[in-house]
Amino acid sequence: SQLAAAMKTLPLAEIRELALRGEGVLHRLLADHRASWAGVARLDLSFAGLSTAPEEIFNLTRLTELVLDNNKLTALPSLTRLAKLRVLSANNNAIASVRADVHELKDLRVISLEGNRLTKPVIDFRALAKVHTLRLFENPNLEYLPEMHHALKLRN
Repeated sequence: SQLAAAMKTLPLAEIRELALRGEGVLHRLLADHRASWAGVARLDLSFAGLSTAPEEIFNLTRLTELVLDNNKLTALPSLTRLAKLRVLSANNNAIASVRADVHELKDLRVISLEGNRLTKPVIDFRALAKVHTLRLFENPNLEYLPEMHHALKLRN
């Protein structure tokens, strides 16, 4: 494709922020240029029509911000391989729960899960001491909020 040809002429290793919005070529681009994305720190996969997160994102070990807004996700994958993740946004999906292993993301500062189907989010703020922003608006089935007395840095 023309896009794939154009990609070969770009200095991909120097890209720090990557937004691949819209459905279609996402998986192929991530797979075909896997080694080139190693330096990406911010990845925006909004409006990509995703029902699952692409396996290729877990090779982006420098990733500090992951945006999965406005997709068709019903669950978040294990993100533990993204040890440097500071911002996780998965707004406007169909996510019903938060994986228990999210507490392993020690550098996480922002969790935004607005407009989902959360009912009982279990988020261990003793382990996630750096989280200062938790956004759970527009989750109509939300029965209760996570235990937050350990969330000393929580501001929003």
